[in-house]
Amino acid sequence: MKKIVLFDIDYTLFNTDKFRDVVYRKVAKKIGQNYNASFIIKTKEAEEITRHALGKYEPQFFLKTICNFYNSDTKISELEKEYRENENFTQSVYEDVHEALANISKIKEVTIGILSTGESDFQKKKIEIVKKTLHQDHVHIFVDKLAQVSNVIDKYKKYEVFLVDDLLAVLELAKKIRNDIHTIHMVREKSWEHPIEVKFKPDLELKTLDELPEYVIKY
Repeated sequence: MKKIVLFDIDYTLFNTDKFRDVVYRKVAKKIGQNYNASFIIKTKEAEEITRHALGKYEPQFFLKTICNFYNSDTKISELEKEYRENENFTQSVYEDVHEALANISKIKEVTIGILSTGESDFQKKKIEIVKKTLHQDHVHIFVDKLAQVSNVIDKYKKYEVFLVDDLLAVLELAKKIRNDIHTIHMVREKSWEHPIEVKFKPDLELKTLDELPEYVIKY
């Protein structure tokens, strides 16, 4: 049977905390503010306002919100240019990702895809760095991923599915939809999320992706 490995993006392939730190420092400097605890609190408030207003994180709206907080007349286009610099993204991919994806891509009958949530263009920018190992026909990005998990899984009836995600709720739902799916829980540390007690036990828990190629081969 063919195999499909579907990866989440944030906190699975992409270190979102590191990206925030790198980018928000640049934003603070651009609008004449110090990057300190007070500014970080404002960025979190701006993120919440953005998600509440749009139902998702969207960089341009976030930047407008930050500028409003500080009455800054900095052009949003200038901030967006700083925000979307390639180096911000390349240095925020976890160190183990490139080798792991390369090794998985060498496994016979294996396809690598994405199942993630967020603003589509922004998320695609994050995975641009690893696009050589991804199959673009298998990149699935939604504002509400939980609402789409069933539809995506249905596309892979003829595949053995490996789902790699940092959110147990996603893995638990996938397992309920199809019991033979391999659920791999990434437990990289996240500074923003409070631990939630969940009874669901995934098939595998990983702190890095180093062990994943062997697991995919084994099963």
